Amino acid sequence: MDQQELPQRLRNRTLPVGRTIGITAAFGSIALVCALGVYCAVNGINPDPTDPEHYSSVTFMNDTQIPVRLFECTDNRGHDCHDMTGGVLASGERSAQQVWWGPGLSSWQVRSAEGRPIGWVMVATTQRESGAVYNLGDATTGVGRATTPRVSPSPAPVP
Repeated sequence: MDQQELPQRLRNRTLPVGRTIGITAAFGSIALVCALGVYCAVNGINPDPTDPEHYSSVTFMNDTQIPVRLFECTDNRGHDCHDMTGGVLASGERSAQQVWWGPGLSSWQVRSAEGRPIGWVMVATTQRESGAVYNLGDATTGVGRATTPRVSPSPAPVP
C-alpha cells in the first residue's frame, strides 16, 4: 500500500516532536518510579522519611579543644544545612541525634562556634541501629567516605 492509497486524513496524521518526547518522558518517569518501588520492596527499604522506624540513634562527641556547632546537610557541599545542636557543643559535650538509615551517607558538617566550616562527619547506617559514637575531632575536609565510629553500633531492637 503506497502513500497514494491512504485516505487524506491518515496521510497527514503525525504527532509533533515535542508531544512525542513529552509522552515518552512521562512513560519513562512512571517506569522509573515503579522500578524504584520494586527495588525498595525487594530490599526491605521503606522510603518514607516520616517513619520513625527508619532512623538510627547516634551520638556525636566533641572531643576537640574548641566549642563547635553541628549541622545536618542535605548534601556534602554545605547546602541546606540545619543546626542540630541549637547552640555550641563545648569540649567534652555530646549530642544525641536521629539519622536516616538506608543506602548512602548522611552528611554532618562540623563548624566553629563562629560558623567557619571545620570538616565533615559522614554517617553510614544501612540498618536500624543504635549506640554509635562519632568523635567530631575525626571530621575530615574531604567528603565521600564514611567516618568510622569510635563506638560501634548494635542493631536496634525491633519494637
